[in-house]
Amino acid sequence: MRLSTPSEPRTQRSGVSGTSTAYSAALRARLGPTASACLALALLASCGPARPTTPHTGAEEAARGYYEAIRLGDWGRAYELLHPDTRRRWTAEGFARAGAEYRRRLGFEPEALYVRSCEEQGDEAKAHVVFEGHVAGKLKQFKDAAELRRSASGWGVVLPQRFGSAR
Repeated sequence: MRLSTPSEPRTQRSGVSGTSTAYSAALRARLGPTASACLALALLASCGPARPTTPHTGAEEAARGYYEAIRLGDWGRAYELLHPDTRRRWTAEGFARAGAEYRRRLGFEPEALYVRSCEEQGDEAKAHVVFEGHVAGKLKQFKDAAELRRSASGWGVVLPQRFGSAR
């Protein structure tokens, strides 16, 4: 909005000036009726309500917490974030040994962790993560994916049968 100076009269303007109306008419004539109709439809479609996003129910946070605990070597915290079915298959000590072997096989000291995506479908989810670190001054990455399952106590990581062993 432009403020008038003392030498200009103050007038109220509508939102559409004669120039923009003339320009619109010239544009419609130049584009033709089909293109004008397509342009109008495109403008109307872009003004619709936003598409609903999938609600996040905690799977991404559980995956981030688990992998961050792995990155830091906090085996107790990582064990807590396992799904109850997985905890029944592993003792805390056995998991800590396998987790340390998993971490060693990264091939570098993990300095950062990124959750690239986490797709939830009902009571199951799949998270994709990247560990980053340096070896001899060069950036290294290790990509992994985890399955998560929701239980009565929340989301938990479901470990593969061969977790921490040679592939």
